[in-house]
Amino acid sequence: MFTFPLPASAHYSYERRFGVEHKGIDIMAPRGTPVLAVEAGTAWATIDSKGGNVVYLESINGRRYYYAHLERWSAILLGTNDPKVDVSVGDILGYVGNTGNAAGKATHLHLQVREGDRYFDPYDDLRALDPNRDRSSVAPAPRTRSMSTTVLMLGALYWMYSRSQR
Repeated sequence: MFTFPLPASAHYSYERRFGVEHKGIDIMAPRGTPVLAVEAGTAWATIDSKGGNVVYLESINGRRYYYAHLERWSAILLGTNDPKVDVSVGDILGYVGNTGNAAGKATHLHLQVREGDRYFDPYDDLRALDPNRDRSSVAPAPRTRSMSTTVLMLGALYWMYSRSQR
């Protein structure tokens, strides 16, 4: 890994959560935050039930990166008839979202790293490459709500207000 997967200007937070069931790191960030190629290699976009809109990046060093829950893919992955595209470090691959099994949850990037059949915890690499690691604390990303949640909350508030006016 040669760069952090989100721009230095982005608001984000993450913590070590790698385990048997969760073979990656969730980087909480606002919807639409650009997601960057962490290494040069070949990338392709696809959809799967868990990750929703995902990008795979096969690096020139043999690592495979899995970027999941993207809101959408970048134009470089969609602007060609070839499903696999050569990318450079820092190219935008997509944008943070909450697709797949993250639907209705906070927007974030789920990042997995594999070498062969072995998954490994990218936390230490992320921490070393984090352009904001020297901040006294990494502020959590602002929480976003879906439109349906907002409508439900407004409906509940209106109902409570109308009951108090009787």
